[in-house]
Amino acid sequence: MVKYYYIGADNESHGPIDPSQFTTHGLTADSMVCPVGGQEWVRLADIPGLADYIGTPVTANRVQQPVPPSMQQIPAPSSHMVWAILTTIFCCLPFGIVAIVYASKVNPLWTSGDYIGATKASKKAASWSIASAALSLVGCIIYAIIFALGIVSL
Repeated sequence: MVKYYYIGADNESHGPIDPSQFTTHGLTADSMVCPVGGQEWVRLADIPGLADYIGTPVTANRVQQPVPPSMQQIPAPSSHMVWAILTTIFCCLPFGIVAIVYASKVNPLWTSGDYIGATKASKKAASWSIASAALSLVGCIIYAIIFALGIVSL
């Protein structure tokens, strides 16, 4: 279950907490929350399904609460697209293609709010790029050894 930070009555961020703890911490439909790993604060009622945890009707009033400086800018994970493309061209084509597929998923996942999915896709893109480069390096070493043994045997 996704946990959330929230802005308390003291205008400071608190948490993370489970949605089941919203009422015990005094959150309302107008409370500002941010999912763990998220970068923007939104009104609790604007997140589908979360209003059910507070048990009060959703109002149309929007209360702007300040976002603490510590939570204002969380950078998006790197897509590793450059490495994926380079390893596809210069190293191992099949592994590089897999790296490109994962790298292309990072930004759409991040902008849609799936911060965990974006982070996982970023890590997989990096892993597949490294695997592609490593496999190419191992192949070059084996080729060099075979070539050297071929010259020595002449």
